[in-house]
Amino acid sequence: ARKTRAKIHDRRKRDALAPLEPTYLFGIKRPGLDNGYFEQFNRPNVDVVNLRDTPIASFVHDGIVTTEGKFRHHDMVIPAIGFKNVIENMKSLGIKGLDGVSLGEGWADGVRTYLGLMLYGFPNFFVLCGPQAPSEQSNLPTCIDVQVNWIAKMIDRIEKDGLVGIHPSPEAMQTWNR
Repeated sequence: ARKTRAKIHDRRKRDALAPLEPTYLFGIKRPGLDNGYFEQFNRPNVDVVNLRDTPIASFVHDGIVTTEGKFRHHDMVIPAIGFKNVIENMKSLGIKGLDGVSLGEGWADGVRTYLGLMLYGFPNFFVLCGPQAPSEQSNLPTCIDVQVNWIAKMIDRIEKDGLVGIHPSPEAMQTWNR
């Protein structure tokens, strides 16, 4: 922690990213080996929010609102959601789809995805290595590369076609599930 803290100039960011009292025992998670990662938090356009202190209250179309009522604009949100299985982590985010249905409610009768990447009723919600993705039966870095390229092409097509968003049909998810 001391070596990492020396790389981060702002005390608030330093305390969030490299606390002196660890939140877990050494060896429980992969050690943080980096090549310039922590120095990125010294840039004026990069921030960190400790969600233990300031949890997310809701996701809105162009950002996040925290429990303190503060809006933070984001073009893209990439949750780093911890050490639970992917399904429980995704459900714990509290994300709700078009009809106000949460992931937990939508998966009450079992997990259903399309390619392990998308869900019906959750437009523009892409998940890398999500449930039902082939990642567990493949070379993970290669699978992630394929998934990222597919998602990038989908986002490009959304923009080029002037679409608001996309999500798979229930039939496509049923077919993938089978």
